[in-house]
Amino acid sequence: MKNTQRLAAAALTLLITASLCACSGNNSKGGSASSTASGESAAVSSQVISEGSRESSVDVSADESSSESSQEESVSEVESSVQTSDESGSVSSEEESTEPPEEVSDSSQGYCFDDEQIVVNYHTAKFFTDDEEFNALFAKNDIDKAYDSELRDIEDIIEMRKVTIRYADTWKAEQEKAYNKLYEMLAELPEEQEKLVGSQQMWVEELDETEASFRSEASDSGSYGLLAADSAMMNYYKGRAAVLYHQIYLLSGSFDMS
Repeated sequence: MKNTQRLAAAALTLLITASLCACSGNNSKGGSASSTASGESAAVSSQVISEGSRESSVDVSADESSSESSQEESVSEVESSVQTSDESGSVSSEEESTEPPEEVSDSSQGYCFDDEQIVVNYHTAKFFTDDEEFNALFAKNDIDKAYDSELRDIEDIIEMRKVTIRYADTWKAEQEKAYNKLYEMLAELPEEQEKLVGSQQMWVEELDETEASFRSEASDSGSYGLLAADSAMMNYYKGRAAVLYHQIYLLSGSFDMS
């Protein structure tokens, strides 16, 4: 731009000089000089305009080149950012896919039938296994809830015995149902199934003797003693059902008394 200004100033000076010469000279010479000066001035002006146009073109080209370069750099930065994001996502995906699966706990592997009961006194028994989680689940059974609700509204001792004996039969039927369920579950474990059969046979054979011992303990206590014997027998059936359902719980992680 500075070069253009200098050339324009020079052209203006030449025009002024040419005008002065035209005024002071004679007509013929003046006309010739004027014509010459006018031609030179036109040539200089044309040169100035041409150079100015070239400089403008150069400036415009430089600006366009700089703009294109900036756009290319911006596009490159965006592509680089997208590529980095894709690589990061790919790495995260690979890391997630390579995480090891959860291992099965050792306590859930294998099974061995065990019908041992920890109850010593069936008159006061509440729990029948040493598995606290199972005991808490088993304590929520509907049979106990119904029995407690029904017994709460009865005051006559004879009626209490009738209700207790009825629920003892209910628990007896429940333990038979649990036995059948467990027997089917042990179909692929014949040795464990054989243990179950032997254990159940022994338990059935001891029923009469067990009931007789409960009544003997209460023989001197009258009606309340007999109610206590009935309650102990009910707990005995309930205890067997608990032991069998506990085996089902160990095998499958749950049990259903419905």
